[in-house]
Formats: sequence, structure tokens, C-alpha cells
Amino acid sequence: MPQGHCTLPADDAGRILARLAGLEQIISPAETRQALAATGRGNSRCCRLSHEIVLWVVLAMGLLTDLPIRQVFKHSRRPRKGEGSPHRSSLCVARQRLGVAPVWYLFHQVV
Repeated sequence: MPQGHCTLPADDAGRILARLAGLEQIISPAETRQALAATGRGNSRCCRLSHEIVLWVVLAMGLLTDLPIRQVFKHSRRPRKGEGSPHRSSLCVARQRLGVAPVWYLFHQVV
């Protein structure tokens, strides 16, 4: 598997966070990848929570404000049988690793 890709399996449409498909009508996946590249957040390793996945979760947190981060992740993804969710601490560390720069960049590109 190439470095920098998420190790979570995708659904039939190729989406990892399938329930956020509606958000893609406003912010395209290409725009999120551009924000990550422009801010130097391209993943240098293969991990379960890639910067791209975490950026989408952060964007979903803006819509699902009443849910904690783990529930936002669970709500965003159609889990496969026997698949667990990352722990809250893993999601928090991944969010900190992402930083604010890609979100800021994306905001200024889209709004």
C-alpha cells in the first residue's frame, strides 16, 4: 500500500466516511487534498487515521456539534462487521497532529 493512505476499508463507492457524502457537495475531496498539500500535511506514513480522514472528521464536528469526536467518527462511517472505532485519545492525537492550518486554508478557499 502506498504511503500516506488510510488503512480503513472504503465502501462500494470508494468512500471511507460514506455518511459525509452530502458535505462533498459543498467541499470537494480535491479541495481537501489541496488544503493538505498546501499546508504540508501530506501523510508521510501509512496510518489508520490519515490527515485526509481527520480533516473530514473535523469538518463534520462543525456540523455535529452535539457529539463528541468519537461519535462524530462513528456517525460519519458505515462500519463493517467486526470493525471497531479508534479510541477517543487516538482521534484527539490525530486532530492535534493535523493542526489548524488545513482548516484555515480550506476556509479561505471555500468561503
